[in-house]
Amino acid sequence: MSWADLNWPDLSPTYPEPRLRSAPPPRPPVPVDIPAQVRIAERRRGVFVPVCALAGAVLFGIGLVLYKPSGTGVTRALAIMGVGLVVAFVVPALTVLLVIGPHWRQRLHHLQLMRWERERRLWLAHERERYLSALSTQQRNALRDVLAIEREPSPGAFAGSLRRAATNIITRPTVRPALALEVGAGLTPQTPTARGDNSQSLPLCCTGDTVMAAERGLRRRICTSSLARMS
Repeated sequence: MSWADLNWPDLSPTYPEPRLRSAPPPRPPVPVDIPAQVRIAERRRGVFVPVCALAGAVLFGIGLVLYKPSGTGVTRALAIMGVGLVVAFVVPALTVLLVIGPHWRQRLHHLQLMRWERERRLWLAHERERYLSALSTQQRNALRDVLAIEREPSPGAFAGSLRRAATNIITRPTVRPALALEVGAGLTPQTPTARGDNSQSLPLCCTGDTVMAAERGLRRRICTSSLARMS
């Protein structure tokens, strides 16, 4: 197994190379673009079926208007209503089944692919936990900090994880105190704006992508210091 098998960046030689303990579930022999095929077919079906239903309802209504039991033209009115029913129900059913899709084979392939993706997610989570459990507590926490940088967190989760990282840095004597104070000061509720003035009312952790990018860079510096300390 390599780092790519775990969907993690290459962290050698700081961390040991991952080793495969169980085989991943094999991918079913389905087309690679089967999700796109099903999605396109469902989109076309969502347009075609309502149009047929509307056209059939219009024809059936015209037949009802022309229908007069005591007069002439009863056969024509019944024929129009019959055509309306065919257009509303039979035509879309046959068209979806034979032309538009998704066909039953596409549905089956899509179901197999989704089942395989679920099984692979479970296998991947199990392998990740087994690898993390083999590390020491300090290495495990530092690795999780590094992996958190690679993902795009939500603003609330990002602020919470950054506060925890700042707390960990403050308690470590090898990290510069100025950096820890900088992290803590950037997340205090008293910080009114991202520019340092009082013209905005939002806190620093909610001021947008620019501030989040700066905070991600700060987190990267924190994790780099942690890795340097361990090595």
